[in-house]
Amino acid sequence: MKSAVPIGSLFDKILRDLHIEKKVYQSRAIVVWPKAVGPKISAVTEPERVEDGKLFVRVESPTWRMELILIKRQIIDRVNREIGSQVISDIIFK
Repeated sequence: MKSAVPIGSLFDKILRDLHIEKKVYQSRAIVVWPKAVGPKISAVTEPERVEDGKLFVRVESPTWRMELILIKRQIIDRVNREIGSQVISDIIFK
């Protein structure tokens, strides 16, 4: 008799087999953005897209852009933690 396999493991295997695991995880960055950065930053930003591990985020003002650049590494770490994988390597604030 075969043992049960957790659905999450099966899902990850299917994504790997289809060679889309990285893209799926990267696209989750947009979904988890508000939770990762909190309501204050989320209110002045809008994640737009992910390309090659880079998350592109529109920012309300140049002042906010500079503030976010200063804490970029922390934000990347939070986003990756929320995703559950180290797929975001940079954030481009524009």
